Amino acid sequence: LRDLSKYLAELSRHNYVTPKSYLELLKIFSDLIGCKKQELCGARQRMKTGLDKLLSTAEDVSKMQEELETMRPLLEEAAKETEVTMETIKRDTVVAEATRKSVQDEEAKALEKADFAGAIAADAQRDLDEALPALDAALTSLKSLNKNDVTEVSKTAFRYCCIFTLYAKYSFLKFFFTIGARHDNIPDNVITAVQPYMENEEFQPASIAKVSKACTSICQWVRAMYSYHFVSKGVEPKRRALQEAQEDLAATQRILDDAKKQLEAVENGIASLQAKYQDCVAKKDELDQKFQLCEARLIRADKLIGGLADEKVRWKETVEHLDYMVNNVAGDVLLSAAYITLKSCSTPLLSTAQLYFTILSVPHTDEPNFFCVLLHFTLSTVINHTLLSLCYSLRWALFIDPQGQANTWIKNMAMKLSDRDFLRSLENAIRFGKPCLLENVGEELDPALEPVLLQQVNTCASL
Repeated sequence: LRDLSKYLAELSRHNYVTPKSYLELLKIFSDLIGCKKQELCGARQRMKTGLDKLLSTAEDVSKMQEELETMRPLLEEAAKETEVTMETIKRDTVVAEATRKSVQDEEAKALEKADFAGAIAADAQRDLDEALPALDAALTSLKSLNKNDVTEVSKTAFRYCCIFTLYAKYSFLKFFFTIGARHDNIPDNVITAVQPYMENEEFQPASIAKVSKACTSICQWVRAMYSYHFVSKGVEPKRRALQEAQEDLAATQRILDDAKKQLEAVENGIASLQAKYQDCVAKKDELDQKFQLCEARLIRADKLIGGLADEKVRWKETVEHLDYMVNNVAGDVLLSAAYITLKSCSTPLLSTAQLYFTILSVPHTDEPNFFCVLLHFTLSTVINHTLLSLCYSLRWALFIDPQGQANTWIKNMAMKLSDRDFLRSLENAIRFGKPCLLENVGEELDPALEPVLLQQVNTCASL
C-alpha cells in the first residue's frame, strides 16, 4: 500500500487491481511458462546435442586413430603378401610355359611317329591284301570238302599229292586246317617239299579239275598257302618295324601323358595362385580404401574439433546457463506476466520483485528482467518495452505514439500487393492467427482477397 501511495503521489495516477486483471495475470503466466520452458528446453537440448556430438566426435577421432594404427600393419602385410604371390606366379608361369613347350614338342613327336607307324601298317596291309583273297577263297573251298571227297582224293592215283605221304601221321582234313591256321608260320621244310610240285605245270587247278573236284580245292589251297608264305615273309620286316614303331609311339604317348599331367598340375597351381592373388589384391584395395576413408574422416574431424575448440567451452557454458534458466524460469515468467498485466506500475514492481521472490522462495534468476523473458533469448535487437508486452497482452492496444515507434513496428510486418509471395504470407497469417497488414492497395483488388474481405468461411465436416 505504501508503494501504491507513493506511486499516486509521484505520478498522480491510480493503479487498479481488479479480478479481471488477476485472471489475466494467471492466464498470461500459464501461457508464458509453457512457451518459455519449451523454448529453453529446446534450446538446451540443441546445445546439448551439439556438445554431445562434439564430444562423440572427439571419441571417434581417438577410435579412428587406433583403427589407423591397427590397419597400417595389416595394409603393409597385405602388400607384401601380394608381392610374394605375384613373384610366385611369375616363377610358376615360366615353368608352365616350359612344360607347355615340352608338351607341344612331345605331341609333335607322337604325331610324327603315329604317321610313320600308320604308313608302315598301310604298306604291310597292301601286301597282305594281295595274297589274302586267294587264301580265303582256298580255305572256303577246303571247308566245303566232305568225307566222300576225302575218300575220292585218297583213291585217286594223283602223283602230285605226295604231300600226304610226308604227313601221313596226320588225319587228312586235320592236316590242312592245322596248316591253314598257321599260315603266317609255315615251316620252311614244308615249302621246300611243295616247291617241286609248284614248279610243275600240270599242278594247276584247271588241269586237276578234269580229274577230281576235291583235288582241285586242295590244289588251290596249296598254291594259295605257298604264295602267302612268301608274301608273309616279305611283310614280316614291316611287321617288326610296325611293332617297334608302335612301341616307340606308346612310349612317346606315355611321356606325353606325363607331361600333360605335369602341365595340368602347374596350370592348376597357377589358377590357385591367381585366385589367391585376386583375393590379396581385393583385400589390399579394401584395406587401402578403408585406410584412406578413415584418414580423410580423421582430417575432417581434426579440423572440426580444432575449429570448435573455443565453441566447446562456450556451448558448455550455454548449456549450464540454460539449465539455470530452466530451473528458475518460474519467477522470471511471473514477473513478466505481472508487468504485462500491471503496465502502469512497472517501476515499483521491478524494484521490489527480487525482494519478494527471495522472501517467498520463488525460483528466479539473480537479476529477474521481464524484457529478457519476453524477448527470445537469441535476439539482441533493442525493442520498445511497450510494443514487446503487447505481443503477449490479452487486451486490445491503444497506441499513443508521438515518436512513430509503433507505426514503424507495424509497418515492418506489412505486405504489399506487389510482393511475389503475398498470398502465401496471407494464407499463413490466416492459418496461424497472426496479424496481417496489406499496404499499397489500389482501386482494384486481387480476386484472391475477396473471400477474406467478405468473410466467406467454409466449415469442413472433418474439422
